[in-house]
Amino acid sequence: MVIRWVCLFIAVCSGMQGVWAAGNEDPAKPNVVMIYYDDMGYGDMGINDPSQPSFTPNLDTFAGEGVRFTAGHSADAICTPSRYALMTGRYCWRTSLKGGVNQGYSPSLMESDRFTFANMFRSMGYSTSMIGKWHIGMQFCDPNGDPVVLSDWNDTDVLGTNTNSTADDKIDFSKTLSNTPYHCGFDYYFGTAASLDMPPYVWIENDTVLYKGGIVTNGAVDFSQAVPATNADLEEGTPFGDFDKKRDGVYDPTFVLADYLQIQAQKVSDILAERAADETPFFLYIPMPAPHTPWAVQDAFNTNTNFPYGDYLTQTDFYTGQILDALDEYELDSNTVVFISSDNGPEFYAFENSITNGHDANGPFAGVKRDNWEGGTRVPFMIRWPGVVEAGTTNDHACWQGDFFASMAAHIGYDLAEGEAPDAESFLPVLQGNPMPDARRAGFCQHSSGGQIAIVDKDGIWKLLDGTGSGGYGVISWDADNNPISDPRGTIFGNPKQLFNLALDPGERTNLLAVASPSQESIDKANELYALLNEIRGDTSYGTDGDSNVPPADNDADQMSNAFENTYEGLDRNDPTDGGYDFEPDGLNNVEEYLNGANPWKSDSDDDRLSDYEEVHTYGTQAGSAHSDGDDLEDGDEVLIWNTDPLKADSDGDGVDDDAELSALSNPLDPTSKAYAGTPGGTLELGPVDVLSVGYNGTTTTLDTTGSWGSAGTIFVREHTSLAHKTRVFLRFDFSGIEAEITGARLRIHQKHRLNTQAGKDLSLAVVADSWDVVSGSYPTYSGIGVTDSFVFGNHGQFGKTATSGGFFSGTAGIPASDDSGFDVTSIVQGWQNGTRYNYGFRISFSAEAGYVAASFSDADDPSTENQNEALQLILTTAAIPEVIYDSDGDRLLDSYEMDVYGNLDMSGDDVVNANGDSALLIQAMGSNAVVEVISTNAPAVNVAFHRNNKVGLGYEVLVSENLSTWDPYTKYYRVASPAPASELGEEFDKVFLEPHSALPSNLFYRVNVHTY
Repeated sequence: MVIRWVCLFIAVCSGMQGVWAAGNEDPAKPNVVMIYYDDMGYGDMGINDPSQPSFTPNLDTFAGEGVRFTAGHSADAICTPSRYALMTGRYCWRTSLKGGVNQGYSPSLMESDRFTFANMFRSMGYSTSMIGKWHIGMQFCDPNGDPVVLSDWNDTDVLGTNTNSTADDKIDFSKTLSNTPYHCGFDYYFGTAASLDMPPYVWIENDTVLYKGGIVTNGAVDFSQAVPATNADLEEGTPFGDFDKKRDGVYDPTFVLADYLQIQAQKVSDILAERAADETPFFLYIPMPAPHTPWAVQDAFNTNTNFPYGDYLTQTDFYTGQILDALDEYELDSNTVVFISSDNGPEFYAFENSITNGHDANGPFAGVKRDNWEGGTRVPFMIRWPGVVEAGTTNDHACWQGDFFASMAAHIGYDLAEGEAPDAESFLPVLQGNPMPDARRAGFCQHSSGGQIAIVDKDGIWKLLDGTGSGGYGVISWDADNNPISDPRGTIFGNPKQLFNLALDPGERTNLLAVASPSQESIDKANELYALLNEIRGDTSYGTDGDSNVPPADNDADQMSNAFENTYEGLDRNDPTDGGYDFEPDGLNNVEEYLNGANPWKSDSDDDRLSDYEEVHTYGTQAGSAHSDGDDLEDGDEVLIWNTDPLKADSDGDGVDDDAELSALSNPLDPTSKAYAGTPGGTLELGPVDVLSVGYNGTTTTLDTTGSWGSAGTIFVREHTSLAHKTRVFLRFDFSGIEAEITGARLRIHQKHRLNTQAGKDLSLAVVADSWDVVSGSYPTYSGIGVTDSFVFGNHGQFGKTATSGGFFSGTAGIPASDDSGFDVTSIVQGWQNGTRYNYGFRISFSAEAGYVAASFSDADDPSTENQNEALQLILTTAAIPEVIYDSDGDRLLDSYEMDVYGNLDMSGDDVVNANGDSALLIQAMGSNAVVEVISTNAPAVNVAFHRNNKVGLGYEVLVSENLSTWDPYTKYYRVASPAPASELGEEFDKVFLEPHSALPSNLFYRVNVHTY
């Protein structure tokens, strides 16, 4: 055994030649090394659980040299998404990959313009290298050089039968690859495409597949024989060194699975030798393929622990030690930040192998790889940073791996732009021994292999899972006491959701929403976290871009971002005192300017004639945007001319924006005056806004769906006469946003599961007659809520008697349909829309109260069926909305006015109609006694009345001046009196009544300008 260890050490150190310098010594730009494991659980690292024997002496030693985080998380409970998120600081569920992983030949998940960790370091003058497993996807090519597309991205048969030609091969491995790490910010890449259980089993260098890329001979690693591979060099089948739990496929016959870690460590050592010879800072990413299956154990480590997974852990730890030793040997460790973590918790194979041999791979937590419970994402998480991090410490700061991206950016002076590492929050203050700033994200997300998202609050105390189980592998998992859990996946988006207090219950033993009487605190906290989760993920399903909820980096914690302070002269990103200055001055200090998107050197940042101070403190508008409500009217024009609401695009709430109304000569302040653009009739698919399953024994505060199946989902009904388990589903739809007349309505219902094999029973649909709500305290009960218009729509046994039988019901009661047209409920929906009946929604139930049956209905479309939509929805047809035209010829005169006054539509608003030179448009609005400009002497208050023949076409503003040459908005000295008194001259007159808000100058003049839109 001793001889083997010595030989291995010599192999790793064989690249050390000559004399080296100390390398980069600039503490402002330290070197950064990331060692990233594959499937290493929290309990796999010995120091995380001193109660069991340790198989990781090197990691334990490393922990004594840095800080060990006890609440550090991977982004995901499975491989590819965690690696994508680590590299980008962006949750992977924001991409097209909502669950699962990429495969060996999968195209790249990394967008061509996505900013990566490596991009950042390279932009700051770093040398960037990656050695190891990628698994985010890369592009292989076929013999014609075209991107390969395979039906199976782990295809085990890509080489044809003709070994002398590539003509019948699916992939030509001699073709240059694209979208490798070499194309994602790394100056150098040496590694493999995916996991060690996925083909191809070949080394890749930059963009080239290698033959003999790395070979271990007599204990030493040899890279000298490496050449670009051709298909003739490769074989297909079982790679050399057969280990359990891997796929057959293409392999380099010199590629030995068990030697991977030694070859990787040697390549890292060679790169460190190069980096030691110059002063260039470097970023080195070392993703190991271990201890993921296959457990490819070298002879030197075989039987070290008496079980395969333990032996592989020992081997993984040993080569980690060799990499850390190389940093020391080259005198690079004193200015190198080393981050060590894992992509997710232990694989269930590993957990099974461990637990039977006295090793607890997930530590004190429930769940394993793929699960959204803590064992799936709470992983080893350590940072060594000499001179910054206090050695030998632990920290309970809750974070995820992307936060390391933001932390290093903050230290080296890279200010992340919008879209760069959007979900990452710097915890640099924590590393420096300081508290986090007050301005923080409210929480971060965890994600399961099945697509379930969980939210953890910023303190790592409260956690909400959007589903009834782990969201991961559906066969088995383990609780915190290592008891097996069968069918752990549960129902994603199902109820009751899971709420845990991790401070009191880190093992997630008690779902606070599933206890007999959930406390009000638990209910309120669940609602709060669910709202936050939906804000971050952007919707209530598998996630979109959403809002990251992460404030920008702020080095000096003065509430101004680094990027803002870098932009404006006089601000310093490292000076916490400059936020209190007011450079203009305009009444807003620099922090207030930043928080409102304003320029600290301009009093009117958006040039809309409202000062920044007025926008913030008087009108609540955005100082840095002239269009706070998103319409085409500037805030200043809305306030000063049109008297519309600058915070509402549609001031009168009639469904038409103010700018569109002004253009059409409709009154933006009168909801009865509304110009429709006109829309054709069409078809709408409307999902329910409220869905509630309530049991027979339920009350207004408790749903009591006792006996429900874990796979039932949200829309679930059942009956069991003897046990009184009668669950009913209540559905409600919202028609408030539909302006067009509804001419037809069909309710589409798709049975997803029977849930048992008992005799079929009739299902009925009814209109609910009483009020109900999804909020506790207002739940309906089966026996206490009335229904009308009930009818049988079918029998849940129509589609077969297996537990998962499903299909569509048609519009004819009791007859299954081959399409999804739905039931005709037109008269009911029309009554809801026109207000002749109250909209309390529908109820679905079993109509026969006998037997033992249950069924569930689809709450979402099945993406695998392209030509049908299984989601429970109302299919509405609407009538066309006719276009309303006030000014058909676009001359800014109302058609009605032209016909009344001139008898035709030939006049234009610009035409002069009297000796005073007044236009037809002016006369239309203000009558024959039009006043275009009024100037008066100083007065403590201003009272001006305007005759308005029509309420459309013109706007007016009051300006003030001290010298009759420079005119300012009245807001410089006045505010509008509220409420404004009515004009003494009658309703056809508008009145402006202004009162001073500050001392008036000795001479002040007033002018009224009239505007056309």
